This record gives sequence, C-alpha cells and structure tokens, in this order.
Amino acid sequence: EDTTSIRGGGVAILISESRIDLSHSALPHIDHGEDPVTESIGVRIFLGPKCSIDIYNFYCPPIRSSSAQENRPPNSFNPDISLTATLNNLPETSRGVLIAGDFNCHHERWDLRASPDSMGNYLVEYCDENLLQIANTGAPTFLAPPTKNSSATVRLSTPDITLHTPTIEVSDWTPAPPIGRCGHHAITYSILPTEPFTILRKHLR
Repeated sequence: EDTTSIRGGGVAILISESRIDLSHSALPHIDHGEDPVTESIGVRIFLGPKCSIDIYNFYCPPIRSSSAQENRPPNSFNPDISLTATLNNLPETSRGVLIAGDFNCHHERWDLRASPDSMGNYLVEYCDENLLQIANTGAPTFLAPPTKNSSATVRLSTPDITLHTPTIEVSDWTPAPPIGRCGHHAITYSILPTEPFTILRKHLR
C-alpha cells in the first residue's frame, strides 16, 4: 500500500509465488481514527475451507514533539482503535491474527536496551488486556548510526515488534542481518495455528 500524503514510503506484505497452495485475499483498510500517520496493510491466508489467519504489517513513525518536524504530526497511534480493528475483523472460523511492524516504541518486554516510553507502556497494557502475545526475545532489530552526542559507534534497539493471538504458536523468532542501508534486521520465525480464535472472544473487551 503506497503512501503519498506522508513521508513513510508505504507498507507491503510479500507472498512467495512458490506457495501456490495457499490462497489469500487483501483485508479492508484499517481506519486509524484521528491518527493520520500510522500505516498498515493486511492479508487473510486461507489454510483450508473453514480455516484462516490474518497477517498485518504496521508502521508507526517515531514519536515527535512537534508537527513542525519533517512536516508530520506527532505519533498518535492508538492500539484501542487500530489493534482492536484487527481483532474485530476476524471471522468465526479464524485461527487468529499476527501483527508485525515497526512500532517505534520501547518496553523491556521486547527491548532490553532502551528505557520504556509512554507508547510502549500503552502497547503492553493493551496486549495484556486483550490476550495478545509478544513473540520478541529481546534481541535488537535495528542498528542505527551514533548521534552527534554519543561516543558509541552504533546504537542497537528494538522498534520492531511481533504480536499474535495465543491461538497462533510463534517459534524460532530470530533477527537476521540488516537489510541494505536501512538498519532494520529481517526477522524470521515459524507460525503454527493451534485452535479456533472463537474460544477467546469472550475474554476481549
């Protein structure tokens, strides 16, 4: 999904042509409410006649204190709106949802090198209340050049997060080498749907 109104470059989900045994369809665009900068795209993978999982890719720009910076409003990502939309969109036969993306926030649940910020605390609270699990191991997913005031050669952090419903088992979550010059690591993992998501719906607010 290309983005022309804001600087971000758009988001994408790639499906290998070798997986012709898996049918899929694009999911409706998520309404992010009053958040004008978060980008997302989703796809539904059909594992059988009555079995599917939803996969989303999110990009939330870094938190900024002023809309004057880069002519972009500050990050106003709201999990109660955006992530709830992914859960509410699941059909009765779904095995759940996996949400991966660059959320540009920090918490010790996924980032062992940066101090928690307000958005990270908000996201953790939402996940705990809505049974979303965090697949990250604490390993860094981003390698950034040093700032002018830093003596370190590089800075490591984990802005990239993998979330999933407990009905999807995520294993072997591993950051691979950085992709090109962007500093972000590719992240590989295996997923296994375990049971229908409907058994968990009653727990969601």
